[in-house]
Amino acid sequence: MFSFFERTATLSRVLDHIRKPNPAAVILDVRTPEEYDSLHLKTGLNCPIQSLPENLERLAQYDTFFVHCAHGYRGTKACRLLAAKWPEKEILLIAIPIEEWPHYKIPTEKGPC
Repeated sequence: MFSFFERTATLSRVLDHIRKPNPAAVILDVRTPEEYDSLHLKTGLNCPIQSLPENLERLAQYDTFFVHCAHGYRGTKACRLLAAKWPEKEILLIAIPIEEWPHYKIPTEKGPC
């Protein structure tokens, strides 16, 4: 997997946020609700890429976005949309494919949020 977005989050930074969440940051999962229910980060917020434009107002409260999808395409698209809307905010793509998360001991769960 390679990143189509130039700013990626390091694994240690993602894990630090999961262990000690910053209320000004969010892990944004832009997959479908069905994909989200099958496996997601415990602290992630699901906002499918199709509904992202209409949810920008509720996301405005965050200063840092850790964005992910299954393999990078939708995450990259979301990062570009967020960066165009808020160039002053930190927008980072999680460039680790979801199926590799258990290998890196990234805390996940199944089912709806």
